Amino acid sequence: MRGLWKVLDDVALRHVTGRAWTTPDGTRTRVLLLKFSSVAHADHLDSALTGDADEALPQGVDGAEILDRVAGDVRVPDATAYAYEEKAPYGPEETLWAHIGAGDTLAVVTQTREGGAPTVPFRQTLVLQAQLLG
Repeated sequence: MRGLWKVLDDVALRHVTGRAWTTPDGTRTRVLLLKFSSVAHADHLDSALTGDADEALPQGVDGAEILDRVAGDVRVPDATAYAYEEKAPYGPEETLWAHIGAGDTLAVVTQTREGGAPTVPFRQTLVLQAQLLG
């Protein structure tokens, strides 16, 4: 994410942890949890990611569209999620990503898969992560 490093210079990031896995169909999922010293710092980064989508694009992604109805009918109190998908035409793999804010923590979730990333497993991952944070 191109502009992420610039924004991270301005916020008090306390802890970072991450997990990644690949499913048998080749879908690669990455979850990063960023914990800040205050809700205000987390909100600042969250606003930066939603305010200028071009600055928040993952490396290799030239354009994005917002995914509607990220969580479907599921409502998670105290958590907000914004999800994006790479615009077609994309290269050999498609990238889906989201950021979920909950208090002083921001989760960044990405999924990539050769030939196209399915949105249903991505949405399920987002809902589960939001429920864990909310």
